[in-house]
Amino acid sequence: MRFYFLSSSPCALKLSGAYFGTVNDFERFIDLTPKDNIFAEFIPCGAQPVCFFINENIRFCPPENCEVYLLPNAVALYVKRFPPSDSVLRPHVQKTFDDTLITVFSQGEVQVSLQSALGFFVRSLPPCFANCELSFHGGLFFLETPNQLLALTKTGDLVLDEKVLEYSFQSDTLTAVLP
Repeated sequence: MRFYFLSSSPCALKLSGAYFGTVNDFERFIDLTPKDNIFAEFIPCGAQPVCFFINENIRFCPPENCEVYLLPNAVALYVKRFPPSDSVLRPHVQKTFDDTLITVFSQGEVQVSLQSALGFFVRSLPPCFANCELSFHGGLFFLETPNQLLALTKTGDLVLDEKVLEYSFQSDTLTAVLP
């Protein structure tokens, strides 16, 4: 069976201990037999590796931090995130809106916390939000970067996560141009 390998960050790929090459968002492939129980290692620079066995179960139970795509005659394995090697707490931006304190911080990965009378909520974010602006419009909290916009409810539910070319707020209306 043909297996395609992709990752969100450039990394080295080892299959059963043998170096296979580098993997990134351009797919690499090899024909494998899942019954052979091949040990796959995706080794990035500056983060912990993602490792798992390629066997019959991979089509039904994706490894942690990975997505598995079933193609007509193949399987694509995409490592979407790598566990961080740094776990130091680093606050990036913090702001209070009425009764809600919102904080964007890194502790391994970029995260946002919302603290209010409704409770305390934490959500992981894409790395680009380490440098963002915070705003509140129409009952939603917005995390803004020059090319990405994310909106959360007061209970931390994600309602918008889009790449944007430009955007603006007028009253409680968001207007955005998406790529």
